[in-house]
Amino acid sequence: MERAGAGGVGASVVIRGTVTANEDVTLTGRVEGTIQIPNHVVTIGPEARIEGEIRAKAIVVLGAVTGDVQATDKVILGARGALDGDIRAPRVEIRDGARFGGRIEMPARIRAVTAA
Repeated sequence: MERAGAGGVGASVVIRGTVTANEDVTLTGRVEGTIQIPNHVVTIGPEARIEGEIRAKAIVVLGAVTGDVQATDKVILGARGALDGDIRAPRVEIRDGARFGGRIEMPARIRAVTAA
């Protein structure tokens, strides 16, 4: 039997509002709102559906995101990931097969976001 790891949100979970954490987070469910994980990695799992803005140290999109993303380190859009929104990060990787609609801004440095 698999157990959800710390910082995980299961596939059947729907969250509406603001998500904050002080650890790496993997989302496999649905989030409608803002995700703010300023000093850690946010992974959007293959089955996850996110509608809203994401701000984190690093963002890995393997599922679907509708909304802008901003990372102080990097954004990775996986081969089956989909992002409909703007990316703002110093480093961006879009793998073959990913779907992306939006703009990319790659400043040399982005100030860290603080969680509310």
